[in-house]
Amino acid sequence: DTEVLIADDDPIVGKQACMILDDMGATSVWVDSGIAAVEKVQAALEQGKYYDIALIDWKMPEMDGIETTRRIREL
Repeated sequence: DTEVLIADDDPIVGKQACMILDDMGATSVWVDSGIAAVEKVQAALEQGKYYDIALIDWKMPEMDGIETTRRIREL
């Protein structure tokens, strides 16, 4: 099963992406910010799990996708 993290501040985009990926057989989780994405990755790692794919919007308020990606890579 492919685990996918979607980070997008637009709820329509996030929910549609989850629906499409779930229909394809993936397990997806949508969060609405970069901060939440980093927190989800951290929580997964603490449980010995990881996401196979992260789809991250590069234009988000507070923490953009570039900074989000940098912080996730540091984990």
